[in-house]
Amino acid sequence: DDPYDWIVPGVLERSDRLILTGFEGLGKSMLLRQMAVMIAAGMHPFDWHRHSECHPRKVLFIDCENSTRQSRRKFGELAAASIHYGNRVPDGMLRLIHKPEGIDLTQDEWAAWLLERVTAHRPDVLFVGPFYRLHNANMNEELPARRVAAVLDQVRTAVDCALITDAHAGHGEQGIKRSVRPTGSSLLLRWPEFGLGLRPADEEMVNGRPRTVEVQPWRGGRDDRAWPRYLTMGGPHEWPWRSAFKPAVPDAA
Repeated sequence: DDPYDWIVPGVLERSDRLILTGFEGLGKSMLLRQMAVMIAAGMHPFDWHRHSECHPRKVLFIDCENSTRQSRRKFGELAAASIHYGNRVPDGMLRLIHKPEGIDLTQDEWAAWLLERVTAHRPDVLFVGPFYRLHNANMNEELPARRVAAVLDQVRTAVDCALITDAHAGHGEQGIKRSVRPTGSSLLLRWPEFGLGLRPADEEMVNGRPRTVEVQPWRGGRDDRAWPRYLTMGGPHEWPWRSAFKPAVPDAA
């Protein structure tokens, strides 16, 4: 049998494709940034520790939504956390590119631009998104989504990296139990090997956000991965999210 080529043992393997979704304001973008920094530092992204099986990995993070100033402020807080926990990101292991105007991978020049950046940095993990900012067409149309997916697969296989992107979920639905499946083309339901969504796990709020979120698969994974079932917010000077165990609420007497 072929052995696993883990980037994060049990969680992320080389060549994996993952789409992360979430409701508005849950901290999905911060979770992606945390994963990028901790993977680059050689830490497990959910338990805040350096494992003997974890090693610093090269990460390329292309933010197509937030401005350079906004993004660097958030990454600065995470960089401070990595130093606080004694796991500073080694020089050159995390590269940030900001394209708040978005990119259009349905155009050959943008597809060539992305391939050039990825082959230059040769990351172990490529974060790029959100998906709706990767083309200028109607996000519900199949052909533009198919073109974007083909370009992402091309750059992923060019350097044999894992690919993580994100998408919005549950627009137009009500309540915390609404679907975490991605909005847009149905291709997003079929293309990735793994699809995970964040939803509130309870009504306890901290600074306007739920303290605990549930990590809910919205498609059957093509292999086993040890993602946490729940994530809870960290405190001041800590990482934003960590794995949590949420016990069942007993039935009322």
